[in-house]
Amino acid sequence: GRLLLGRFRLGLYDPPEMVPYSKISMQVVDSPQHRRLARETARKAVVLLKNSGDLLPLNQRHLRSVAVIGPNADTTQLGGYTGGYSYAVPPLEALRERLGEAKLFYEKGCDIHPRLPLIPAELLSPPQGTGAERGLLGEYFNNLTFSGKPVLARIDSTLDFDWGRKSPHAAVHIDTFSVRWTGRFTAPVSGRYYLSANFDDVVRIYFDGRQVMNKSLNRNAATQIAILELESGRRYDLRIEYVEYWYKSALRLCGGPADPRQFQAAVDAARRADVALVFLGTDLSVENEGVDRSDLNLPGIQDDLVQAVLQANPRTVAVLQNGSALSITRLQDTVPAILEAWFPGEEGGHAIADVLFGDYNPAGRLPLTFYRSVEQLPPFDDYDIRHGRTYMAEIRKGDSYLCEKEEPLYPFGYGLSYTRFSYAKLKISPTHVSQDGAVTISAEITNTGSRPGEEVAQLYIRDSQAAVSRPVKRLKGFRRLMLQPGESRRVTFTLPAAELAYWDKSKKAFVVEPGRFEIQIGSSSADIRLTGTLQVD
Repeated sequence: GRLLLGRFRLGLYDPPEMVPYSKISMQVVDSPQHRRLARETARKAVVLLKNSGDLLPLNQRHLRSVAVIGPNADTTQLGGYTGGYSYAVPPLEALRERLGEAKLFYEKGCDIHPRLPLIPAELLSPPQGTGAERGLLGEYFNNLTFSGKPVLARIDSTLDFDWGRKSPHAAVHIDTFSVRWTGRFTAPVSGRYYLSANFDDVVRIYFDGRQVMNKSLNRNAATQIAILELESGRRYDLRIEYVEYWYKSALRLCGGPADPRQFQAAVDAARRADVALVFLGTDLSVENEGVDRSDLNLPGIQDDLVQAVLQANPRTVAVLQNGSALSITRLQDTVPAILEAWFPGEEGGHAIADVLFGDYNPAGRLPLTFYRSVEQLPPFDDYDIRHGRTYMAEIRKGDSYLCEKEEPLYPFGYGLSYTRFSYAKLKISPTHVSQDGAVTISAEITNTGSRPGEEVAQLYIRDSQAAVSRPVKRLKGFRRLMLQPGESRRVTFTLPAAELAYWDKSKKAFVVEPGRFEIQIGSSSADIRLTGTLQVD
């Protein structure tokens, strides 16, 4: 119904002459007004995740030089299903406009997915081969489960296959086949080693029986990377399982030892600069329709890049551009300042620069939970959100917890500011309400810092006397308000009692349960500043 209502309002079912939007000239598209709106939208979405020692905002007058580093510095991430635009402004361009070429050192550092060489045949040997044989034993099956006798068995010297819509061999199906490669891998050097697979559909890789990669049912070609600590000359058992469901099929196995000089140019730039800005994140090869993720980590070797830069310059700021939650526990533990800019659109570079230099005080809030790792989440095929998904996942029945879990990295609704805010004088009127009534909830918010800024006050409710399992809290409203230093304003919410309802399966209807509800107002789902009680009769 909501989808159809939107179409009706846009006039998609009416003759063009009846639709006011049809008379708008295309000249207004991507106009200066629209560019200003795109910039404002991107600025308001930026979330300040960390700001240790008030490193941000940067003082341009005191900066002699800035290092701009990272795979997302000189690109504009727009996300999928994006409309057209005349030009896009990446962060690097916006920073050059502001600082000038003389003050800026740029180094990419790495790609979102590292460009690694194919694993050469001389490092691979089949499981039962002689010393002279090189490659892996490939067993091809005309099913998805590696069942029965393989229809083809051969030694594949390297894994560099792009079969497209064709079969790997006349004996193998075009679709719905699986391949298992086994053998040994000899490490060329001791230390960190990068292993990457570019593939379509499913790939699992095991080193000495330990699973190091597990990517399932990827409907488009994607790249996955594993980071291993290996010993020079040691022979590791290697098993690779590949499953092709339908359409195109491909697998390319690459790898190489981490080169200590790999980040040298980026490290040198960071060492020469007063501050290092490292632009990280994802792109449409990671976050797109048909692309599943097996972890929430930064793709590739970006985490290693940040740590190398940080060693050269402790005044390092990480700027993320991504479409969904990331597990950045290592960044949170080490980097002094972190910005979440999402896929910021065509004016994203200007918006990020505005926030970095304090032209705009960030007030964005996370619209989802950032977990420490996928280990904090239930299995992928568990669709019950009560089993550890979302900020509502700590389910209570009465006052008893049904499940508890480690705190997430950043909670739902989280976001910092360059100033500070206090909450006081909670009012709930009336404190008793009928099931068809409504209540007014308000609180006084004060900017106690030295900068103008916006606060996003959030209203949550909790059923304190639930007869059935209910979420520990639920967001029921938020208000975004601008406050000058020292200014106080009262924020007000109107909450109909119907908003407290839950779905009663036996009655097949939404029901408002009489009893006591806790009213919570705060700056995030985990930062509750004021609480009160509402009685529903």
